Amino acid sequence: NNKLSGPLPSFASNGHLKTIDLSDNMITGKIYTSFLESVDTNTAIYIDLSRNRIEGTIPAELSRFEDMTIYLKDNYILGIDDDICQMDDWNGKDVEIHGCNAILCPPGTYAPGKGRGSLGGSDCIECEEATFYGQSMCVDLQDYYSSSSTKIISVTVSVIIAGVTMFAML
Repeated sequence: NNKLSGPLPSFASNGHLKTIDLSDNMITGKIYTSFLESVDTNTAIYIDLSRNRIEGTIPAELSRFEDMTIYLKDNYILGIDDDICQMDDWNGKDVEIHGCNAILCPPGTYAPGKGRGSLGGSDCIECEEATFYGQSMCVDLQDYYSSSSTKIISVTVSVIIAGVTMFAML
């Protein structure tokens, strides 16, 4: 949680990347088809983009990687390309057992804490409020993020006001 914001970079020219953890930020945009395009496809890749504002579909081009661990829970994902659901070695071989659900639970479901099905006992559970792929909570995700941002802004304003008051007293 570094409070990073802005569009997700493609990292297309970073051929030596093996790990990307940008979780718990305010990264926006989509995962581009050129995402990690210069990385060796035989390299084991770890990506955690959980709890951001990434939207769109997980592109088929990512299926070029043999072995990937990818966490995308609690974003605004609207779809998963079918090719991704065939990547049996992904997510610690969870995809072999759970198919697409091992990438992200579909809309209308959620998996507590994980947002996906896994061998560790997490299953996708029905939830009408879950409108995006990969929800880890049974909530309207946009409302949840809106109210979380309001709380953060409120705390920041309070701290600034308190600081100004203390400065004025000196």
